[in-house]
Amino acid sequence: GWGAASVGLAAVVPFALLFSEPNPLLWARALEVATTFVVTAALMAGLESALKGALGRGSAAEAALVRTTERYAMAAEGAGYGAWEWDSSTDRFWLAPGMQSIRGLPAHEQWLDRDAFRGILHPEDIDRTFTAFQEHLGGGRAQLHLLCRVLHADGRWIWVEGHGAAQRSEDGQRARLFGSLRDVTARKLM
Repeated sequence: GWGAASVGLAAVVPFALLFSEPNPLLWARALEVATTFVVTAALMAGLESALKGALGRGSAAEAALVRTTERYAMAAEGAGYGAWEWDSSTDRFWLAPGMQSIRGLPAHEQWLDRDAFRGILHPEDIDRTFTAFQEHLGGGRAQLHLLCRVLHADGRWIWVEGHGAAQRSEDGQRARLFGSLRDVTARKLM
């Protein structure tokens, strides 16, 4: 499950750095990447656990699922993350309320078609972003990692960093990508 993956990465990153040259920037970046992955994995593990436990228990289960979903949404928002999804079968993108907040928009979820999604990406980042999606779906990347610019409501471009994972249908044909993004503009402009 997701929990095992986060523990594994959290243990490997410091161990790998132990044998590298002392570099404070490398250590800081590795800690940041590991923390991002652990937070995302913990959120996914909790939601996965809640969904599995809720199957077949009726309205009490529905209420528990709503509470769990709210908890994870608040945790992600509190950590400054916004969630997103891409459904390759419909070629539509879902942006969670936290993602909209990062972009300076009212916090509500939104579905975008490909053209609308491309419209919020910086023109220089469109091809690279979609190439990363395709490479991850094709198995060329174990984890999706993105660094791109998106349009803020005030008209400026902000840098966002994201991580994600693919979920394939049982027949292996259709896929959905799920991930989280956060604003890293301040770090990029340093």
